[in-house]
Amino acid sequence: YPNPVENRFSILLDQTYPSVNFQLRDARGVLVAEQQYENSARIEYSLEVRPGVYFVELNTGEKKASLTIQKN
Repeated sequence: YPNPVENRFSILLDQTYPSVNFQLRDARGVLVAEQQYENSARIEYSLEVRPGVYFVELNTGEKKASLTIQKN
């Protein structure tokens, strides 16, 4: 949240994970950013990209999730 995004967004996870891999891809599927979070139940990210649609992929090693972000 929020979505659409101005500059910063947060993702609340269902529990604290020892390691979470965060990937951000543009509408063409090109990797724009990647970050590793340690011992996290919440992902906070500053979106410093042009307006458009982006895809977030999260991987904990146990679970994977994808969501769509609209940058204004």
